[in-house]
Amino acid sequence: AADIAWAPFLERYAAQLPCLHSGLNPRYDAKTYPYLVAWYDAMDAQIPEYVCKVKGDASSWRKVLTMAGFGNAGVPMDVTERMGDFQE
Repeated sequence: AADIAWAPFLERYAAQLPCLHSGLNPRYDAKTYPYLVAWYDAMDAQIPEYVCKVKGDASSWRKVLTMAGFGNAGVPMDVTERMGDFQE
C-alpha cells in the first residue's frame, strides 16, 4: 500500500533530481541507491498496470521544472540544456 502513496514522488524525483543536482540519479545509481533502483525496476517489470496506465513520462516531469510556480518560488529554473542528457 505504501508504494501507491510514494510512487508519484519517486517517479518525479527520478526524472527531476538529475536536472537539479549533478551526480544525483537515484533511478540508475545502484551503487548508492540499491533499494531504490530495485524498487523502480520492480514497479516497471512486475506491475504492468502501473507502466501502461499510471506512470508518467520522464520528459513531462522534467518540463515541469521550467514552469513558474512549481516549487521554484515563481521563477522557472534554467535546466533545459540538461534535459536531454538523461536516460528515459
